[in-house]
Amino acid sequence: MQNLIISTDLDGSLLDHQTYSAEPANALLEKLEQLEIPVVFNTSKTFAEVLEIRAELNNNHPFICENGSVIFIPVNHPLAYKAPNICSENEKYRFHVLGTYRSDLIKTLGLYKNNYKFKGFSDMSIDELMNLTGLSARKAVSATNRTFSEPFIWLDHGSSIDEFRHEMERHSIRLVRGGRFIHVIGSTDKGEAQTWLKNGYEGFYNQRFEVMALGDAENDLDMILESDHPAQVRSLYHDFPSLPENNNVYRTIGVGPTGWHEAVMRQLMKMDLLGG
Repeated sequence: MQNLIISTDLDGSLLDHQTYSAEPANALLEKLEQLEIPVVFNTSKTFAEVLEIRAELNNNHPFICENGSVIFIPVNHPLAYKAPNICSENEKYRFHVLGTYRSDLIKTLGLYKNNYKFKGFSDMSIDELMNLTGLSARKAVSATNRTFSEPFIWLDHGSSIDEFRHEMERHSIRLVRGGRFIHVIGSTDKGEAQTWLKNGYEGFYNQRFEVMALGDAENDLDMILESDHPAQVRSLYHDFPSLPENNNVYRTIGVGPTGWHEAVMRQLMKMDLLGG
């Protein structure tokens, strides 16, 4: 196994923001499998959504859901011993929780419904969610099947979101902005989950691993900053989220999966991993 782990956001990065296709990165994903470089999906998506995408892209590696809230590991994977819980939805997976359960998040949000205007997934119909995301009805249902997060749209004054953010912090709850929604999660992030998984790989294989992290949105900044080889994927829908100065991030020229392919190929060549 190579000493590189690729930790990647999905929508707007590996997957096209509108079509949800991974082209033209599919062939590169196959090459990464041949090179024994694990591609870890690190996403705001749910367990059900990621299972479907993993099947479509022939990915069998551990994955991180709901903005770093939970890590799933296949039971036949060498790192399965690290995850203490068997998944009731699918016993082929074990999981480790870093976040806060959705029921508790929704309960806290309810305390502020009269003070701020917002609408969460739990308040939306499937038709509304389909219109907002372009997902099919089946995939929209999967998107609502959350355990550790509550995405929402902000309907109040833009200036009041910071005040709301501070209110949530009083309850040890974070707001993170994704490509389409703001997400309410517990006191965790994609970077913390990424580091937990990296430590697991290093402990099992008894070697140091480097992480390349790729994402396009604000909720990807934690994992990008905590990686060895950070890359921001260009978006047609927003500017690159700002990073601290003196970072070594690579910003792609291409958009979405085209930019993803560009950044990963660049890194593989830098590490001389493509061979002849």
